[in-house]
Amino acid sequence: MMLFRADLMSKVLSGEKTQTRRLSGKYEVGKTYAVQPGRGKKAVARIRVLRVWLEDVRFIRLEDVYAEGFPTHKKFWTLWATLHDKSVRIDPKWGELTIFAELFGRPAEFYEAWAIEFELVRDEPAIS
Repeated sequence: MMLFRADLMSKVLSGEKTQTRRLSGKYEVGKTYAVQPGRGKKAVARIRVLRVWLEDVRFIRLEDVYAEGFPTHKKFWTLWATLHDKSVRIDPKWGELTIFAELFGRPAEFYEAWAIEFELVRDEPAIS
């Protein structure tokens, strides 16, 4: 199973989001996984894993930021830090603009993640 936040779920279902970064690397290339909006919730789709690699998300390429469903590095990093590095302070006055300086002074273990590239598994039409 793979859980996605509500704001990113629609991007998964539309095929716009084709990558995700996770702390755990228990996903295998070629296997399919249920897509769920929350723990214990019914699956809404399935995805097939195409590629898995380890990376420091602070060095994510712009094309991968787009594949994650974000328009900019800063928006991606802001969400990542909010979820995984609680000590990073995002100044409400400046929002994501302050995140850049904070991230690169932090320990690498807060930013090492498994990158997972996937495709939405679409049902094949019935053969009549």
